[in-house]
Amino acid sequence: MARVPGVRELLRLFPDPVSVGRGSIAVEGGITVVAGPGMGRTTLIRQLVPALERERGIPVALVSMPRPSGASGDAGFQGWLGALVEQARAGLLASKLVAAPEQADLRAALTEPATEDGGSGVRVTPPGLERWVARVGAAARTGGVCLLVDDVDLAAAESWKVAFMAALRFAFQASARVTPIYACWRLYLEETSPGSHYFRNVTRPVFLAPLSAAAGAAGEPSERDALVERLLPGLPAAARARVFGLAGGHPQLLERVLSDLRQAAGPGAGIDAGAVDGLLASALPGERALAAGVLAHSPELAAALRELARAEAYPYRGLSKVMVASGLVDRDAGERAVVPELVRAAL
Repeated sequence: MARVPGVRELLRLFPDPVSVGRGSIAVEGGITVVAGPGMGRTTLIRQLVPALERERGIPVALVSMPRPSGASGDAGFQGWLGALVEQARAGLLASKLVAAPEQADLRAALTEPATEDGGSGVRVTPPGLERWVARVGAAARTGGVCLLVDDVDLAAAESWKVAFMAALRFAFQASARVTPIYACWRLYLEETSPGSHYFRNVTRPVFLAPLSAAAGAAGEPSERDALVERLLPGLPAAARARVFGLAGGHPQLLERVLSDLRQAAGPGAGIDAGAVDGLLASALPGERALAAGVLAHSPELAAALRELARAEAYPYRGLSKVMVASGLVDRDAGERAVVPELVRAAL
C-alpha cells in the first residue's frame, strides 16, 4: 500500500524559492486534500502551516469554515464570506513573515477594509471577495501567500453552497500569488452538483489513503504498527491482525478500537487474538455508532460500500481514488478489496 500523502508531498507541489527567485511560488488553481471524515485532513493542513512558512517562505493563514448559520438569502451568504475573509486577514497579519520589511505592501493590503461593496459589518459579496484576493496577491511580492481552508464540507448544509463554490473559483482562479488549500470530502463526491467541478477540475486533488500495513523503509514499522505501539505497545501479531480486521486502516476507527481495548485489558502483551472480541464486546455499540457517523457524511459512499461488501474478489487496485480516500476499504493478502467488520456492521 502506498504511503499516505503527508506534509512533504504537499510541500513538493510548491516550487522551490531558489528556483523562481522573486517570482510566485503559488500552486496554480490551488489544492484540494480529499479524504473521508476521521482520516486526518485537519491534522495534515495544520502541520502545513509551519512547514510552508519555514521551508517555502510563504505567509499562511488557517481558516476554519463557520458552522452552518441557518441564514438564507444574500445577507447570510455575504456574512459567511465576510467571516472567511476576516479569518484570512487576521491569520496572515499574525504571520511573522508578514511583519518583515519587504512585506510592507502586503501589510497595507491586509489592513484595508475587506470589502468595497459588501454592505455593513463584515459582509462580503463574491465580487468583493475576488477583488480582495486579487489585491492581496498583487501585494504579496515575495512568492505569494497560502490560505488553508479546513472542512469546506460545512458549506454543503447552506442553501447557497453552489454560489459559494462559484465565488471561490472566480476569486482564486484569477490570482497567481494566492494558493488556497481545501480540506474536502462531501463536496468533492457530489459530482452532480453544479459547483463540484471546481474542486475536481480547477484545483489539484491530493487523495489521502488508509494507514498502510506494509513495513516502511529500513525496517521501520508500518503505519498501523506504529499506531499500535503508541496506543497499545506489546500487542501480539495475531491480536493486531484481528484489530486490523475490525477497523482496517481508518485512523479514527483504529484509534477507537485500540483505546477501547487498552481500557478493557490494560497492557497489550497479554492479549491474544481470541480475547480481542470478548474484551471489546461492551464497546462495540459505540464503535459501530462511530462507523455509522462516518458513513452518514455520504449516503452515496454507503451504497457503494454495500455493493463492495457483497462482491467477491474485487481487486483493490480497481477501486477509485475517492473510494480509497474514504479510509473505509481495506485489502487482504491477495490484493482483494475488503470492507472492515465495523464498517460492514454499520452499513
